[in-house]
Amino acid sequence: MMIRGFGALFALGLFAAPSAHARTTAELIYFLPKVKVASSVSQTLVSCPAADGADASPSAGLEIAYDLQIVPKASADRQVVLDGTGGFLVDRKTKITLAEDGTLKSFNGASEGQGGPFLASLIKVAATAYGLGAPALPGAARPDGMKDYTAPFKGDGKVRKIVAYRLTCKADVQKLVAKLAAVDADIADLETLIAQGLNSPSSDALLAQRKKEALALADQLTLPVELVLSPSTLNGAATNLVTKSDPTTFAEWFEVAPVEDRVSPLFPVPAKPSLEQAIASYLTAQNRTPFLVGQYGYQLQITPDARMQNWLGCGNAAGQTLCTAIDANADAIRSRDLYYRRPVPASVKLIALDQPCASAPCADPDDNWIEGKDVAASQSVKLPQLSRLYSLPTGGGGIFGSRAVSAEFGGFGEPLMLSYERGSISGDLAGVMNAGAEAATSIDEARLSATKSRIDRIKARRELEDLLDETP
Repeated sequence: MMIRGFGALFALGLFAAPSAHARTTAELIYFLPKVKVASSVSQTLVSCPAADGADASPSAGLEIAYDLQIVPKASADRQVVLDGTGGFLVDRKTKITLAEDGTLKSFNGASEGQGGPFLASLIKVAATAYGLGAPALPGAARPDGMKDYTAPFKGDGKVRKIVAYRLTCKADVQKLVAKLAAVDADIADLETLIAQGLNSPSSDALLAQRKKEALALADQLTLPVELVLSPSTLNGAATNLVTKSDPTTFAEWFEVAPVEDRVSPLFPVPAKPSLEQAIASYLTAQNRTPFLVGQYGYQLQITPDARMQNWLGCGNAAGQTLCTAIDANADAIRSRDLYYRRPVPASVKLIALDQPCASAPCADPDDNWIEGKDVAASQSVKLPQLSRLYSLPTGGGGIFGSRAVSAEFGGFGEPLMLSYERGSISGDLAGVMNAGAEAATSIDEARLSATKSRIDRIKARRELEDLLDETP
């Protein structure tokens, strides 16, 4: 009797018994809703670690952009079979309206009771590791007086050896980054033409094409992380409220490359570090936190409103309503009464972790971790599955033979309107409840919005750098 979904999974079954005296039964089937929470982190490489001798501007270093989304998604859960035989159905029309997923939108009501779009949180943040050139790792310093291996060899007795290692992008990744930068530059030039009123149909078409290319390239440079939670209850207590991702190794982007030079034959070749050690050395040389955001994974956590769960749920704690047998199992409900849920509000938090953690829940990151503060998201959601079962009696005849029973529900199963109409009296026993329900977008739609935002983010970053250059 609630929620949004598949417009016509409504099933009305009429079963005629063989006996002429047997009563015809009519069953109207709908589903109670549940809400799962999906989150996505898009880690997009914007620029690679600078090579030795590169320009020392901030844009020459390693930069990763992070897009975070939290999307609640409602779906059908427990089946309710509404017995429409006799009683309140006698001599009058009964109508229920279902959402696409078979959950109830309205019962005996003229109004659709549909919700508007719910929230689709899109948070765009970037954590940048600015490079002044890829530094050599500790213990790999050049010997005093060593000549560069590119200088002419004059028989000084030196040999070419590996003298250090540095963090670098893989060759194919470097090509993609360079290609994206070139496409971004084209987009900037074409948008300048528009701003100056010098564009033409051909330049507008080229701009649209370049933006498509930029999106495709950005997707190839993105490492996605997805987390999903589907809260439930056990003896009235909420469960399945926290999960974490695996660490991101960034091995798809980076590698540890040797640095060679002409040195004395006695020069000791340093041991090759791991990728994690190379990342730490690179960031430490820039006075930054010695690990990348995402390197220890992410955590998604739901915290129900304790007071509202106490009121709307059931359990054995002081002040709680005891769970009934019908609350305690997941079997289909067969009744003449209209059953529904009252969604419990909850907060959702998506964070990056700043230390190894074997299993959730993990500790919140240190307040002094600036990069981690930027890569975080929070949202409010409604969880109908944490509610106990409520019912709207429709009666078995008699008193309800002359009444109309109406109910409307929002996108997450919350009752928006419950009413009785008694013959000519027309008195509402329960009025409209504005719960502000809205329909959730899909995680795919949210991710598409995040992808489209990357061009705008890159443009904004470039404009900010120009502004900083112009500032005295």
